[in-house]
Amino acid sequence: TNVYNSTVIDNTISTNGSSSLNHGVYVLLDCSGNSITANNIRTDGFSANDGVKLESTTENTTVSGNVINVTATSGASRGIHLSSANKNVVRHNSMSTNGTGSNVGILLTTSHDTLVWNNTISTGMHSSGSANYGMSIGGSRTRILANSITTNGQGTSTGIVMTSAITNNNSIVNNSISTASVAGGGNFGIDLSSCADTNITGNVIRTSTANNNIGLSIGSSVERLLVRNNSISTQGTTDNDAIVISGATNSTIESNVLRANGSGAGNKGIESSSLSAFN
Repeated sequence: TNVYNSTVIDNTISTNGSSSLNHGVYVLLDCSGNSITANNIRTDGFSANDGVKLESTTENTTVSGNVINVTATSGASRGIHLSSANKNVVRHNSMSTNGTGSNVGILLTTSHDTLVWNNTISTGMHSSGSANYGMSIGGSRTRILANSITTNGQGTSTGIVMTSAITNNNSIVNNSISTASVAGGGNFGIDLSSCADTNITGNVIRTSTANNNIGLSIGSSVERLLVRNNSISTQGTTDNDAIVISGATNSTIESNVLRANGSGAGNKGIESSSLSAFN
């Protein structure tokens, strides 16, 4: 049965199970115009747990003002997960994800025209997980505005990652991103491996751990990128870089404040193997 123009508001929701796929609120199959607002959601279980999941052409739904806590004893945990769900709004939510696998605050999988605005995201703060992401974006025309993202854990921590070839015409504007890890290095503020026509403006990005911290990583499949008026700082022992460029075309980096600090060697403001690709 399809659900239209309905509201889920001011509920306390708790789910748990010994297996996977536990969801606090799950909306799917051509639902439209709904609101999920001001709920307190806790989801626990084995793996692949979501606080809120919108799936299968669920459109024009607003997820707003919810407090979401998700854990997993083995595998991934996601605060809000949009899968093949377009034209939705995610705003003013507070979420925490922890588990032994990959923890993600907001996950977009083949989901387009999404507004992600003014959310507070904490991933992996009490986690033994191998990777923690504030946001993982697989979709075009996504606006990521004024969010506060903190990632931490045992493995690699990344504020925002875009890895899919369909991540085009996206904006990352006025966000606060802080990444760290308890053990090892390899933390990223923003990681772009494949995208086009992306605007990164006015963000404050901080990365820190033992070594190999990168504020902004720009991969070889990036085209027409604008990086402007950001403050990016990395800190650790060795090999801390504010911006690393592995290859991109027709892109611009301008008017940013970049700091790379470490007690050892190899700290760089910009490291590039393809700077000629930038204007």
